[in-house]
Amino acid sequence: MLFENLYKEADRVNAQRLLFAGLELGIIFSFCLFGFLLGKADEKPVVYHPPDSERLAFLDKTCSEIPKPEQFNFVERSSLIASFKIEVTYRYKTDRNFEEIAPSFAIWLSSNGWKNADTEGIPFYKELVFYKDKYKVVIENFDLPEYNYIIQCSEIE
Repeated sequence: MLFENLYKEADRVNAQRLLFAGLELGIIFSFCLFGFLLGKADEKPVVYHPPDSERLAFLDKTCSEIPKPEQFNFVERSSLIASFKIEVTYRYKTDRNFEEIAPSFAIWLSSNGWKNADTEGIPFYKELVFYKDKYKVVIENFDLPEYNYIIQCSEIE
């Protein structure tokens, strides 16, 4: 037949066009995928932070579970929720002096995994500071008529 080679050449040209079109689409898809993945590499991982109420509840539980010595009378509780800090403060009134009750707090906190931040070198300052993970507990002695001790639990970051 006279046109037999013509059809074969047209089929070959069509096959080449399809092949090149497929390669072009593959290259375009690869560039898009590469750009997408490159954009994802710059993103920071999402870290879950519990809502403020959950964080405050945890600190409140931590502070309230610390055993208090006898004659340690509760006065009030306050809390602070700010963008940079969450803390719970309990205030107490007692006739007992700091030197008498500090060891019981230190022993309990140390035996429950809290690390002591040594504050004994500071003159005229009566406080215990303990750290655990990202939390801090401060037990401090004041000379105020309403209360003379605080137990404060807070996050540190």
